[in-house]
Amino acid sequence: MMGFEPDTYGEAAADIYDSYYERLVPSPEQLAALAGFAGKGRLLEVGAGTGRIAIPLARNGIPVTATDVSRSMLDILRVKCHEGGLDMDIRHVDVARSAVAGTYAAASCLFNTFFMLGDDLRQRRFLANVHACLEPRGVLILENFTPGTSGLGSGDEFVKVKHMSAGRLVIQAIRADRENRVLESQDAIIEDGSIRLVPCVMHYHSAEQIDGMAAEAGFRLRERWSDWQRSAYDDASRKMVSVFEKPA
Repeated sequence: MMGFEPDTYGEAAADIYDSYYERLVPSPEQLAALAGFAGKGRLLEVGAGTGRIAIPLARNGIPVTATDVSRSMLDILRVKCHEGGLDMDIRHVDVARSAVAGTYAAASCLFNTFFMLGDDLRQRRFLANVHACLEPRGVLILENFTPGTSGLGSGDEFVKVKHMSAGRLVIQAIRADRENRVLESQDAIIEDGSIRLVPCVMHYHSAEQIDGMAAEAGFRLRERWSDWQRSAYDDASRKMVSVFEKPA
């Protein structure tokens, strides 16, 4: 496995993240769901990055504590908040290592961030740390791809073109260790005569495996959807939005 620390992806991608995912705009349904779970309380966002979710929520009056392991990602978020006149609680913290101070009505870990936290031990520590800082009946929302339905390819290694235009070519190399549920990828961004590499490692799990890990931390599954429109989840769903509750 290529050398990878918790902040590797964020530090490599921070300055191009917004342009790279400019089409990934949060839907009204997603923002409404997160705001609804927070209610009148505070939302903890783990893996807030440059604020794709945190900023529109804050603009709608939801108090957000935004955390990330990448200082570079958070630096960009701070600039955005300053320019937009937002007073957001932004913290550099590795939630897979230590709990976040404060008490929260809801916590979110979106866009496959749970799979990017590290190995099983770090994922279990994350779940325990989030559980510790949630209010009774507080919820944790995880958004992840579903293994087996997400086009990983038939082989263990493959390459695909993610973007191709006159001025930019993005090629992604993927290596899957299905036995250990590890997915390594490297995006090669070729632009203006230079090559930029953005590495990523995911430790992925099935819905049943995630449920078991969450139960060990004290959570119970409240509901699961296949999208933010709350469509029913089944074995053919490419994505899972899982809502776990901390019992009273």
